[in-house]
Amino acid sequence: IYQFANPIQTEVILNNTITNNRYAFIPTSGSASFSNPNNWSPARTSPSSNDTLDFIGGGNVNVTFSNNQNYGSAYLNIGGNGNYTFSGSNFTYGVYNLLKIDSGAVLNFSATNDGDFIFNSSSNSNTIADIEGTFQFSNSSIFNLQNGVVHVKGTLEQLGPFTAFEYSFGNSLLHFDSLGVYKHSRNGGNFPQAQFDAGSISIITEVTDMTPVFP
Repeated sequence: IYQFANPIQTEVILNNTITNNRYAFIPTSGSASFSNPNNWSPARTSPSSNDTLDFIGGGNVNVTFSNNQNYGSAYLNIGGNGNYTFSGSNFTYGVYNLLKIDSGAVLNFSATNDGDFIFNSSSNSNTIADIEGTFQFSNSSIFNLQNGVVHVKGTLEQLGPFTAFEYSFGNSLLHFDSLGVYKHSRNGGNFPQAQFDAGSISIITEVTDMTPVFP
């Protein structure tokens, strides 16, 4: 277990005022298609990247995405102590304003064949992702930070075996607050380029023959 000290502290005011069309994902177990309008309340018959999407019903759900497709929303809220897996092959999911993962909730982005989870607040570099629960990325998923601030107050975990961090532009910041945890649970791979506050923790496991590549 490694602890990183950084005297720089950042205060963030989270503006959670949502004015977009808002939809709640209904299923709480098994596998369910993201694209099925009837899996949403109200029925999501005209999806838009400006929508607000809530996964707050709880349970344990595998949310399936069509292969080789692009998806996105302005707001993505994960809560209700739910455990959600986003799965598919070579698909992209973009969050373009706010990502919020509540304490007790888990989002596992599990793409095969190099799928991207993108955080890109193109309109405001101060807009943030607020991870108070757990965000995991697995298989060959890429966590692509393009613009905005990602605050980790809970846990961010890279599960591998072919996962990676990617930084496309210069206006992004990955920030581990005090008691925020980074878990590097894979052999090899790249360690995140991030700001670690005093009291944040990094845990490296599952290393067999390749150490992580540090920035």
